[in-house]
Amino acid sequence: MNNKHRLVLASIVLATEIFRFATKLVVLLGMIYNYCWPHASNLGIKIRA
Repeated sequence: MNNKHRLVLASIVLATEIFRFATKLVVLLGMIYNYCWPHASNLGIKIRA
């Protein structure tokens, strides 16, 4: 019973940490995307050409 409870608690903590990391990653990607967007079309044309 105690081990099961500990496992559930560990899973919740792990899920919370993953969620927080994912949120930070999404925010960071959003910032990069917003920063790079004016140059992205030019960059895409250069890569294709």
